[in-house]
Amino acid sequence: MSAEGVASVIEVPAARAFATSRWVWWISWLVLAVTLVARVPSLKELATARLAATGVADSVDNPQLVTMVVNIGVMLAVAIALGLYLLYQSLARVLERHLVSLSLQFGSVRTGLFFWVSALATLPPAVGAAIAGVVSWRSSSWYYVWTIVAAFIAVTLFWRPFVELALGKKVLMLAYCVAFALMGVLV
Repeated sequence: MSAEGVASVIEVPAARAFATSRWVWWISWLVLAVTLVARVPSLKELATARLAATGVADSVDNPQLVTMVVNIGVMLAVAIALGLYLLYQSLARVLERHLVSLSLQFGSVRTGLFFWVSALATLPPAVGAAIAGVVSWRSSSWYYVWTIVAAFIAVTLFWRPFVELALGKKVLMLAYCVAFALMGVLV
């Protein structure tokens, strides 16, 4: 730890595998999983409403069959979303290893730049959606504004090393972070 604050920025040596501690990734994945499970009732309502709007639910005589279709669809949606988030995290880990090896150190816990981009871009909207009882914020333009702001917040956490970069590298790094944050919209 540095004398200046709680966290210090370190350059992760090439011998270390990743800039972010592995268990930190799993905690963020579990937080997203909990928020998805909390949104299952909203997802079921949305799926039921869409089946009714298309007339599919009216054409089926058995209401248990409609319920089963809704439940299977919701569980598939949750499983696919969790898989996409795992792929998103995997890409962040690769980028941390090969593109930016900077890490914030909080005691024995390391967190890299792309961990912060992925966590800030996806977890606050997911937690907010779970609390509000909505399926997703994707219909709101504020969601996309937050996603871009999350990239800037993540970069400011690594301000000292970022300021030392040449202008071209600063622009490229910021573009990587914004593009990566916007990829989080898929999750």
